[in-house]
Amino acid sequence: MEPSNKLVRPNTELAATDRYCLTLQEQSLLSELDLTATNSKTVLETRLSAEFVRALAEFSAEAIQYAFREWRSTSAYFPAISNIRELCVTWRRLQREEREDAERLQRRAEVEQASERGELLEWPDVLKKFADICERVTVEKLADKTMPGEVPPNAEIVITQDRREMIRQQIEAIKARYGQEA
Repeated sequence: MEPSNKLVRPNTELAATDRYCLTLQEQSLLSELDLTATNSKTVLETRLSAEFVRALAEFSAEAIQYAFREWRSTSAYFPAISNIRELCVTWRRLQREEREDAERLQRRAEVEQASERGELLEWPDVLKKFADICERVTVEKLADKTMPGEVPPNAEIVITQDRREMIRQQIEAIKARYGQEA
């Protein structure tokens, strides 16, 4: 066979699918596939493009565009489906991290605004206020007040005969239940 000096024929197989029937994600995927195939100088089969559509159905059009652009910027070869899936997962992670960073900045701004308005106290301020409250309540004020039903510290405790018998019965019941060690 003679080597052919002809250029690779343009890929018209993608045009066979009605564009108006495809979702934005599928249109983006097929466009990126065509561009990547042209970049790598390969002919894309319809079966392979259908498999890409099936395998990447869970990813958004933006993720697919990111993945193919990253692939084309680092490789002259046509990617495997797994390569593009990995790059789509990377795009999702980057988007999540950007969203979390934005939320963190938003929270930080809200905290700073609340602090400036005096609505938020930092931990050292809380400790200082607690110490101020403790200084105001002296030991003497606490010693003068007793809880209702509380026995004063120096009061004599009187155990009546009935109470003594009840305590003895409780001790015997505990010994019988748990043995003599109790």
